[in-house]
Amino acid sequence: MSTAHDDAMQAIHSSADVGRAEDAVNKAREDDDPQTVFYLNPEPKFDGLNDLETTKYSWATKIEQTVQLQFGKKFPDKRHSIQMSWDRASYRAKLVDYLLRTTPWFILVKDEVEDPDNQPITGNYYTDKETYKRIALDYLQLNLPEVPNTRLELVAKYIAETLALGQDKLTGVQRFAVAFAFQSKDHPLVPPALRVVILGFERKEEGGKNVVEPSRTTYEAVMNSNLFHDQKFDEEMLNIGKPLVQEWTLPVTQ
Repeated sequence: MSTAHDDAMQAIHSSADVGRAEDAVNKAREDDDPQTVFYLNPEPKFDGLNDLETTKYSWATKIEQTVQLQFGKKFPDKRHSIQMSWDRASYRAKLVDYLLRTTPWFILVKDEVEDPDNQPITGNYYTDKETYKRIALDYLQLNLPEVPNTRLELVAKYIAETLALGQDKLTGVQRFAVAFAFQSKDHPLVPPALRVVILGFERKEEGGKNVVEPSRTTYEAVMNSNLFHDQKFDEEMLNIGKPLVQEWTLPVTQ
C-alpha cells in the first residue's frame, strides 16, 4: 500500500463498530468452521496487488459481521453442529461472490455459469472423495490455467475431504470460493483483477440413486484504481480482517 494511500486512510467507524467487528471475527475463530474461501496470490507480486489485498481485508470484516447477523442468534443450541458450521462456511463463499459483483471499484468483465452434470455418489468415503476432487479440480484447471496444478490439487483435495467427511450429516448446498489475483492483459492499462470460481455441491436422489449436483460459476472483475483510491478505509477495520485473509491465502509461484 502506498504512503499516499496510507495518509488518505482515516477512521470512519466508531469504537462500537470496531468492537462489533472484533467480536464477529472472534466468534468465527471459536466456531472453527471448514475453510470455504481460498485466495491464490501470485509471486512475484505485481503493481496493484496491495490494492487487491486492501479490498480483501475490507471484505473479511464485512463477511464475518454479515455471517454473525445471519446466523449469530439463529438456533444458538445448534451453533456447534456440523450443519450450522457448514451453513456459515457456505455463506462466506456466497458473500465473496456477492462482494465481487457489488464492490464499486470493480468492473465485472466475465460471468460464466457451467451447466450442472450430476455425478453418482455411493456413500463410501474414498470413492466419493475422488468424485468430489475430480469435479473441483477439473473446473479449477479449466478456469485458473495460470495456477500450477500442485496448488489447485491442494485446494481440490481439501474440498473433497471435507465434503466426504460430512456428507452423511449435511443438507443443502456446500459452497467454496477460490479467488485468483492477477493483472488483466486484456486491457490496455493492465489493471489488477480478480477471478473468482464458485463451486457448489448438493446431494440429491435421482432415479432411486444418490447423486451430487455441482454448481460452477466463474466471475472476473478488473479494478478501477481511481475509484479505489477515492475510498476512505478504516485502518482498524482492515487490521481486523487482515489475519483472516492471510490464513485463507496460498502463494502461487508462476
